[in-house]
Amino acid sequence: MRSDSWARLLSFTELPRKAKPVKPLFWIGLVVLILGVLSFLVPIPHKERQGFSAGGISLGVETQHSQTVSPIISAVMILGGAGMMIAGKSRK
Repeated sequence: MRSDSWARLLSFTELPRKAKPVKPLFWIGLVVLILGVLSFLVPIPHKERQGFSAGGISLGVETQHSQTVSPIISAVMILGGAGMMIAGKSRK
């Protein structure tokens, strides 16, 4: 066998492709879509400490509350993620 025959046997371009590789845009869109859905459901906790200290004495109050992301931001994330998934799938 000649050297170009070996190169042709070992090259990956000659192998038939059965499945198309999924584009990175699709995966990024999937992550954004999942984060958008989770932002509807999961509240973000916040802690605040208010008080003062004088010398070795400190007096304060710590409060904790949870807040969800704005529904408009969540909807934009869901629609943007779905759009990226569609664009990632349809590109050739």
